[in-house]
Amino acid sequence: MIRQHHIGICLILGAALLCERCKDPYISPYKSPPTGYLVVEGYISGNSTSTFTLSRTIPLPGDTSLPAENGATVQIEGSDNSVYPLTGHGNGVYSTADTLQLNALLEYRLNIQIASGEKYQSDFVPFRPTPPIDSLNWVQNGDNSIQIYVNTHDPANNTRYYQWNFDQTYEYHSAEQSGDYWDKDTTPPAVEIRAPQDQVFKCWQNGSSTAILIDNTTKLVNDVVY
Repeated sequence: MIRQHHIGICLILGAALLCERCKDPYISPYKSPPTGYLVVEGYISGNSTSTFTLSRTIPLPGDTSLPAENGATVQIEGSDNSVYPLTGHGNGVYSTADTLQLNALLEYRLNIQIASGEKYQSDFVPFRPTPPIDSLNWVQNGDNSIQIYVNTHDPANNTRYYQWNFDQTYEYHSAEQSGDYWDKDTTPPAVEIRAPQDQVFKCWQNGSSTAILIDNTTKLVNDVVY
């Protein structure tokens, strides 16, 4: 009995030591410059406006918001020396005014000059037109959520790599419905019936995709995503 009790104490002490090790701080071997590294997010698009977001990295633990890189000059350049300037909209967002008429026979790259004068330039890459969506459908799950399916294909077998982005608008309801309201501007003040256009029971929220949704058809004979 004494031996079993001794083993139990050892196991408890071992577990305690393991838990303590899980709390060791992580020291990153990478040293970020004082202003952080420039982060460029976006796409050169021929199907919609091309939008890029410029920001800066922050040190660990990263518990503050990312600093936006404003005041930069951003351009899309074609291999035929064509130039498409992007307009800054604040908060580090830059975009073209309209959809670009890009040439599939040319290559394009991104040029960036930040306010401090530093210049950045990507490599030239070929422009690949995005195949149109063949079909879009959805299935309702048992938890009242829905699963959306998007199908497409490239008959020329040139696309092979796909990524999807989406914007969403969803409706939500408040816990209680307010059919009346107190109108203090009437004489005398009174309870009035809320008009349908003034109801506050239903609300709507907009949002953009944050997940990275990708697929490829490199191992398929036909360039089809189904």
